[in-house]
Parts: sequence; C-alpha cells; structure tokens
Amino acid sequence: MDKRKDWTRLGTIVGVTGLLVVAFVVSVNSARPGGAQEVARTRLLLNDDNRSSGPVTQTNAVELGESFTAASEAVRHSVVYIRAVGVALNGQTQSGSGSGFVITTDGYIITNNHVVENAERITVSLLDQREFEAQLIGKDANTDIAVLKISATDLHAVVLANSDDVSIGEWVLAIGNPLGFTFSVTAGIVSAKGRLLAGLTNSSYAIQDFIQTDAAINPGNSGGPLVNIRGEVVGVNSALASQTGLYTGYGFAIPINLGFQIAEMLITEGGITRSLLGVSIRDATPEDAEFVGLDSIFGVTIQSFTGLGSPAERAGLQLGDVIVDLDGEQVGYTAQLQQTVGFKRPGQIVQVTIQREGGVRRTFPVELIAQNLTPVARVSDRPQTPRLRDPSRTGLGIGVEPMAAGDVEVYGQDGPIVRVVDPTGPSAGGRLERGYAITHAQSRRVRTPEELREALAGVEAGTIVDLRYVAIVGRNSEGRLVSQTGVARIKLGQRNPPKQ
Repeated sequence: MDKRKDWTRLGTIVGVTGLLVVAFVVSVNSARPGGAQEVARTRLLLNDDNRSSGPVTQTNAVELGESFTAASEAVRHSVVYIRAVGVALNGQTQSGSGSGFVITTDGYIITNNHVVENAERITVSLLDQREFEAQLIGKDANTDIAVLKISATDLHAVVLANSDDVSIGEWVLAIGNPLGFTFSVTAGIVSAKGRLLAGLTNSSYAIQDFIQTDAAINPGNSGGPLVNIRGEVVGVNSALASQTGLYTGYGFAIPINLGFQIAEMLITEGGITRSLLGVSIRDATPEDAEFVGLDSIFGVTIQSFTGLGSPAERAGLQLGDVIVDLDGEQVGYTAQLQQTVGFKRPGQIVQVTIQREGGVRRTFPVELIAQNLTPVARVSDRPQTPRLRDPSRTGLGIGVEPMAAGDVEVYGQDGPIVRVVDPTGPSAGGRLERGYAITHAQSRRVRTPEELREALAGVEAGTIVDLRYVAIVGRNSEGRLVSQTGVARIKLGQRNPPKQ
C-alpha cells in the first residue's frame, strides 16, 4: 500500500514538472521575436547581378528554430580570414590578421581599414579552405572601412539589415577569427548605440557611431560581421574597450548602413567624397538646451567655423547655435549629423534649423562644400590637477592666468588661459580644459583674469553662462600649431572668497 502511495506521489510530481516545463517553453517562445511576419530588407550593390542572397525573414528564422545556430549558419560561408603582410618603417616584414565578409557573389569583401592599412600583400581564406590573393579596392581611415576584391564568382553573400532598426537589448552574434581561431561565434546583446570612442579619432573628420555589444570581440575579430538573430549583418566589428588588449566587457561595431555607404562609394567611385557644413560641433549639453530654450536635450552645438570659406557662417549661423533639424529631420547627436551631411553631394543645398538664446528658432539654406580630408594631429590630453575648487573666484571652478607674450600669435586672440580645472567643479567633464584661452563671457570681450571676474561678478550661482574660447587642437602639415574656437555653457557654482 505504501509503495502504491509512493508511486502515485511520484507520478503526480512528474506530471506537474512536465506541465511546468511546457509552460516555460511556451513563455520563452512567446518572448522571442515572432508574431507578424517581417520581411528583411534586401539591399543591392552596384547592379542586379551583384545582389546579396535572399533575405532570411523572421518566418524563416522561426522555422529554423530561431536559434544562434541558424543565425551563424546563415553567414557561415560568407565570413573570411584575412592575412596582411607589409613592411615596417625599420624595413622589417610585419604581418597581421583579421576578418571580413562577402557582400557580393563575385568577390567584394568588407573589412576594417586598420586590418589592411599598411599591407603590401593581402590573402583571403574561405571556410572551404580556398585561398585567394586579394586586391585592395579602397579604404577610408575616417570610418575604418576597407573593401577587398577576390577573383571568384560562386561566393555566398551576406544579407544586410537596416542598422537604424537595431534595438538596445537585441541579441547579436560577433563572428570572425579571433586570436587565430577560424570562424568563432560569440553571443551577446546590443548594449548601446551611437557610441563615440576617445582615442580612435585620427582625423578631425572621423565619423564614429558605434554599436556597443557585450558579445566578445577580440583581436582577429576586426572586420567580421555583427549579426542579428535572423542571420542579417547589422555591423562591422571594429574595436574593443580593454586595459589588457583582450575582451573584458564591451566590443564595438560600425553600423552596416554606414559601412555599406562607404563600401559602395569605394567600389563605384574609387574614393570617398563627403560634404561639409563648415562647422565644428559637439553634442548639446543640458546647459545648451536650457540656454536656447529647448524642452528636451538634443541637437548639436556649433563650436567653431572652418575658416573664411565656411558655408554655414556665410548663411548666417552663429557660434553657440544648436542645430536641431536638417531637411525636416530632427538632429539628435553629432554622429547622426556627420553622416547625414557627409554623404550628400557638394553643392547640394540643405535646410538647417537652429535654436539660439531666447528660444529663437530659424532655418537657413546652406550650400554644402567638399570635405578636405587632410588629418590634423591631436594634442594629447594633459593630466588634471587635484581638486582646487575655484581659484579664479568666478564660480567656474577653474584657475586662469594672463596670456604670456607671444601666445597671442598662436591663439589668434588674447584672453585668460585655463591652467587648472576642478575635476568635480562645474567646468569638469570637458566643458573647459587646460590650455583653453577664454575670449568672451556673457557676450563681453575678456582679455585678462580680472576682466573675466568682472564679466561674471553680477551673475548668481546656478545661472548658465555663455563662454567663448580658443583651443590649440594640433599641428598642420607644415608643423604649425592649429587653433580652434569653441563654445561652453556652464552652470556657475559657488565662488571662493578672496584670500585675506
């Protein structure tokens, strides 16, 4: 009798467990992308003969189990291993390796510029062990994209997604040849979008708009695809954030919309043609938004104009204006505006809407000019001093000194030079940096520390003030220092009382 009770109890437990397992499976499946059928976007390159393979739709992914296996299988034969051999400055042979992926069946391949930058011989290996000598079609250091071509006509091309539609939290796979291990797959999610990476900018015109992921990206992954769960490429793996040189948390990929634009231009035109508004910009800060009367924080702030030929300055835009709209589309951040403007044609007229002090909103027609891609070397960041509160007694949390004799010629105009910045004060976070020469405060011209204090003397703590400055940003091709104007909006802190 006791045995029968035990068996009855066991049967009940097994039955309940089975129901829980079924419920768990149903809940997992319902949480996956599903429901309405979605047709992935198919993109054409060059002509109809070079289109990528048919789209892997969400329905197909469901039929294949919506698994990582299906997604990696979709690109398995498209990912390539790249070996690049060149000669170093000392005359010694140097070699490196990376990844890439096929974008047309007749042999065009996308990779990173830094994988092949100094190569004299490039070899591409496919998953089926075939090996080809590759031709470098073109490269662009400003976006870290390069295009190769191999002599083959039976290749499997990837399907390209619309990277604008990528969502934070979405599953992705990073595929490539990390650390010499051929065709390796790691999984993670999209952690962020629109990332800028300090230290990667080798030009004042570099475009950065990285997709951040916690899928492991290691040396050798560079140039490989970042793939969504439907087997479509959403990005080009390019960088990792690490203090050791290996994966420690986050990798970064170039959005495929940007990568594809560059690749198509390199293939069809043999080079990169970009357009300029003729402005230096940064993301609008909370202080910028409040100063110009925006209800939310978006847009980009004009820091300087690129010389006398700046079309934006000729059209009527001013330093400190916040660009909020371009041709009817809202401008959210710097990289977005760079890409939108950069890939229009020189001579094209765009409608630029700005907002300025007092909530004034105006739209200006601006004729774009061709971009000068000559790189400007950046001056390395200098270490900050310990917390010093507000030695200038301005409420800015900075220490300033008079400009030394001879500095006026370097900076182009005189003004008190920032020597220390309180790392916890109102000017911290890059609003003001050591070496900046402040030229205006609240629209008043200032030439000495005393004039700066006088300009801000009647302004209460908590008020956002408008500053103009000049900074040394690098050297030109002739070795001369290059200066650039900037705008800072800073909420004043408490002033230190003068020393007795």
